[in-house]
Amino acid sequence: MTYKIVPLNPKDYAKCNNIWDMQKNAEQAKKWLDEIRLGNRIVFIYTENGKFIGEGALVFDNGDRDYTIPGRRVYLSRMIVKQERRNQGIGSIILDFLIEKARLLGFAEMALGVDKANTTARHLYKKKGFNTVIFDGADEYGEYVKLLKHLDDTTETVIHHYNALIDENNDPVHDPEPLQKHMNKWDGNVFIEAMQLTANKSVLEVGVGTGRLALRVCGKCESFTGIDISQKTIERANQNLKGFQNIRLICADYITYTFDGFFDVIYSTLTFMHIKDKQAAIQKAWDLLIPSGRFVLSISKDRQTEIDYGIRKIPVFPDNPEEIGTLLTNAGFTKEKQFETEFAVIFAAVKEGDCL
Repeated sequence: MTYKIVPLNPKDYAKCNNIWDMQKNAEQAKKWLDEIRLGNRIVFIYTENGKFIGEGALVFDNGDRDYTIPGRRVYLSRMIVKQERRNQGIGSIILDFLIEKARLLGFAEMALGVDKANTTARHLYKKKGFNTVIFDGADEYGEYVKLLKHLDDTTETVIHHYNALIDENNDPVHDPEPLQKHMNKWDGNVFIEAMQLTANKSVLEVGVGTGRLALRVCGKCESFTGIDISQKTIERANQNLKGFQNIRLICADYITYTFDGFFDVIYSTLTFMHIKDKQAAIQKAWDLLIPSGRFVLSISKDRQTEIDYGIRKIPVFPDNPEEIGTLLTNAGFTKEKQFETEFAVIFAAVKEGDCL
């Protein structure tokens, strides 16, 4: 049977009743039709011989930043297949189509919500790369999760790499001492000292990994937040840092995640090489700091655009010390000092003034 996936013409909206009961869901059906007419919702129909069999929609703004960020993140809404045609691969076909359509529209991310009990759908979404959990909770309809997929290949490659490292039991926290000393050549004690930590400070680490540095920071501050894009890495960090009660670990994209507070100190090491928009990353650090807050950043001296791990090659965006210095100033930071370790250049910058 040949099929077509076509945009829904609003005048044909009533035909969706062949897929789902529009009378039973009349209020929701009207809401979605209004969104279609306003251009906020684009619906695509899977058809066979002109008959409506399945559908899926892209929504540009649903008022929830977990789901939609203008120009960056689009919401996958209402993907459904006619009851008697389910479990025949049609949902997978529709999903592939919507992912590619979102890419063509210029979106970098796609988000969706799914009931935790819907194991069939969750298996499909995991298979298609919706591996980042951005919310796990419940509403009046029951328990559900919000999932995120990165549509650019570079981000997906990075996530896959760090997930694979955990599968391979590659965890810097448990490295033998010679390897730990080697890793410290990118940061180490001088890096931690530059943070000027005290017991009443709140700290954010961008790219927390498995907690290599966090283990040395959590005991020196009042509260610690770590963010990382790899789900398996965050899970391992939770295990490694379980001895601390003052931590919060988040699996999300630092650039797009909405934090619910501000910090005294933000630091990052061996992470900015994975961030293409370095100005946005630095500006976000400034935005998240309290007045007089500190930003400490370690960038690798290596200028290669690809890291070869033998079985995997990871594209990166090398950092230039001169450029980073300029971007810090452009964001509003006062650069307090800049110094080098064997493998890295370290910046310590301050958000000066009352910033009102």
